Amino acid sequence: MLDRCAELWQETGGYFDINAGGTLDPSGYVKGWAVQRACDRLRAEGAANHCLNAGGDIFVSGSPGPRKNWRVGIRHPWEPLAVAWVLEVTDTAVATSGTYERGLHVIDPYTGKPASALRSVTVVATSAPWSPRTAAHCAPTAYQSNSAPRTSPPDSSARPV
Repeated sequence: MLDRCAELWQETGGYFDINAGGTLDPSGYVKGWAVQRACDRLRAEGAANHCLNAGGDIFVSGSPGPRKNWRVGIRHPWEPLAVAWVLEVTDTAVATSGTYERGLHVIDPYTGKPASALRSVTVVATSAPWSPRTAAHCAPTAYQSNSAPRTSPPDSSARPV
């Protein structure tokens, strides 16, 4: 796990850093990895249709019913009881990083300071482990510039929204 996190640190130019807060915290990767692994096991046992939520890292597989997609609500960054938008997806990972939950927790590795221009960034990917990698790539830039980067990391199937 730590070796993979070290690889992600290199692949994202330091944006994915399990030591950014001063202590070891691989939870950003571990949650996505655990969700993906649980989904893979469910599929292997014949449960093609399921939705897993691990502390806001969500993976949906298959569908909730015939000709239906899963509906994943994204919390409004300023109104705690409101939904900003709803994604209709299948076989998809969704991860949102928001300052409203954890404060200024996204650190820009080049300045060493918290990125603060945006309240949240949501990443949609085809697999859960890609979500934190892409969020690490997108969030600091988006938080600083008030707009998400137009590109994702190399070889990524994920896109910021």
